[in-house]
Amino acid sequence: MDLRYNVVQWENRNERGWSYGEALIDPRTGEIVKGMARLDSHRGRTAYNIVAALAGAKTAADTHFVLGRVRQITAHEIGHTLGMAHNYAASTYRRGSVMDYPAPRVRLGPDGQIDLSDAYATGPGDYDVLAVRWAYGIFPPEHEADSLNAIIAEGLRRGLLFLSDADARPDFASDPRSNLWDDQASPEAFLREQLAVRRRAMAEFGLRNLQPGEPVATLQERFAPLYFFHRFALRSAAKIIGGVEYQHALAGDGQQETRPVPGARQRTALAQLVGALTPGELGIPDTVLTLLGPRPFGYDPSVELFRSRTQPTFDEFGAAGALAQLVLEPLLQRDRLARLLQQSAHDPGQLGLAELLATVKRSLWDAPPESSARDAALRRAVQRSYVDRLVALAADTGAAADVRAAAELALRTLRGEADHRAQTAGAVLEARAHWHAIAAEIGAWQRDRSLPAPTALPAPPGEPFGADEEP
Repeated sequence: MDLRYNVVQWENRNERGWSYGEALIDPRTGEIVKGMARLDSHRGRTAYNIVAALAGAKTAADTHFVLGRVRQITAHEIGHTLGMAHNYAASTYRRGSVMDYPAPRVRLGPDGQIDLSDAYATGPGDYDVLAVRWAYGIFPPEHEADSLNAIIAEGLRRGLLFLSDADARPDFASDPRSNLWDDQASPEAFLREQLAVRRRAMAEFGLRNLQPGEPVATLQERFAPLYFFHRFALRSAAKIIGGVEYQHALAGDGQQETRPVPGARQRTALAQLVGALTPGELGIPDTVLTLLGPRPFGYDPSVELFRSRTQPTFDEFGAAGALAQLVLEPLLQRDRLARLLQQSAHDPGQLGLAELLATVKRSLWDAPPESSARDAALRRAVQRSYVDRLVALAADTGAAADVRAAAELALRTLRGEADHRAQTAGAVLEARAHWHAIAAEIGAWQRDRSLPAPTALPAPPGEPFGADEEP
């Protein structure tokens, strides 16, 4: 606590928690008199599990990836001690700031293998240099205002966009350029890349992802971040739907305050999101399932592991339902759907709410019968999650009236079809029971406004730290 010394403090801990960059400030002048950054070893363990899941334990033994993450977060927290805020738009212009939350850069090389050689950046980004010049540059008093304005004008010319927590974190966030844990100029490109890496890593997942002597059951600790590897890309892509890009403009600075995301781009993102809900993307290879056994003695349960309704074994369909929720919740978020209504009312070429609901239904509900019992079970998990989300939307008193009405109408249609399918499902018990249960759930809501218990299991926490909200 000695004010004469700036401190970078290292903590060793097992539990999830925040890293901090803080400053002690003289309230009389605003001067920063001491910087304090606090980092922890849990972040390094999370980074180790990610690289071991993607490329194997032998690759993870090379400390390049883990130390790259430590280096990046150290710069990030020291940036906070200097007074810098998060900039979640910086990934859209070549890793523009250490104050972004960066996803590791993981790509498939020309040989189809996973490439981690450029996982984390080194040095400050263009935005960081500009921000430090503005905050700490020394100018003659008579030229200070003009000099500071010139730095801002330079940043605008170079496209060094700044959007922070209030622009990126809320469920209703609308600007697809502002995201946590992304690494591309656009969410569409990031999601394509993440899915390709995930498919490759899942196809090769197995004993190579463990060190010799590690319990095989602990593969779940590696598989969870791999199965949900694209969760942040999905959330980013959902912001394109009903998206509105904006700058915090000032009168006279030449910036356009708001502009809706074009309809064609919204439709592309919608196709990507519903494509992520196919059995081919949700299913887990049998070669992996046989390795995901119960925890051995001395290995306690963890919040970072999959939940299960097939205890003590791994619940593949529960995992699929959890992943489906990570797509459907942001896609069918109430403010997002209200923005669709508003945008399409002004421009018939925009994606509208009716078109979105029809597209989702066509993909999740009207797809041809699955060729295997396993794929049919995965499809049922997604359909249950879809109905749960529509009922929650219809019950949401904070949603726009037209959004709730659209959800009610969609449920009415789905109930009629579920009743019909229950009668024509044939001899497959699971299919008949599925359609009867969906019809009953919707009927209970329509009859007495009874909300069903959610069918999907929660996914493990996504961000490698914290509990509920950022302090």
